[in-house]
Amino acid sequence: MIAGILAAGCENAEEKARYVKAPLVTGDLTSRPALNEAVSEARTRLLSVRDRQLRAELSKEIEQVYERALTSVREVEQQRGAVTVQHAESERAAAAALESERQRKLVRAPAAAGRTATTPAARKAPAEHKSPAERRRAALAEFRERTKDAVAGLQVGVRNSALGDGTKVLVLRNPTPNPASFDLRCYTRNDAAQRTFSIIIPPGGEKHIGFLQGWCGNFKQGERCEAYVDGERIWQYDVPSSY
Repeated sequence: MIAGILAAGCENAEEKARYVKAPLVTGDLTSRPALNEAVSEARTRLLSVRDRQLRAELSKEIEQVYERALTSVREVEQQRGAVTVQHAESERAAAAALESERQRKLVRAPAAAGRTATTPAARKAPAEHKSPAERRRAALAEFRERTKDAVAGLQVGVRNSALGDGTKVLVLRNPTPNPASFDLRCYTRNDAAQRTFSIIIPPGGEKHIGFLQGWCGNFKQGERCEAYVDGERIWQYDVPSSY
């Protein structure tokens, strides 16, 4: 459509289209405020388009990008909520297990209360008691280990983008029984630019990363992504030339 408008000589459609859509290509579309800001800027730029047909076509494209990005944002919000709930449940389960063990030891204690410890080992036996804060820390440590295992077990690859220009979209699949929550740091060639994404993938779920999610265009050969959990790098993926 834009090519036809250009041929008609109304105005430089290709340059105008790039100008209008630039906020959607270079902006961060991974959160509602950032998405709304990028779309608002694109709509403001749209007002400078004189040709009605071109303006209508670009307006339609802006709406399509907005709807796709908003769907992605909603998915991330839902996944983040699910991980928060599972985290809380893991902490409660760990605390309950520790409390149950403490109660069992208290039941056994009266039977041994009338006996005097005669061996050094018995006299030095420490009390098996953990405070609520210690139980929470233990549950959190267990949750982090499961998270690291899930991130390490991700299936990472790429697919061809819909643009048909040889660029790629990063594909992350989680085949593990635990949610994978991590920071994904992506770099362009020679580290000229980088961006960090907060990723949450539920068990059995998958996530696609490309320009709709805030990357500067889709991925090209020589670019890479690294996964981090609590500042620790778990893996690195280098974008190949073909898939």
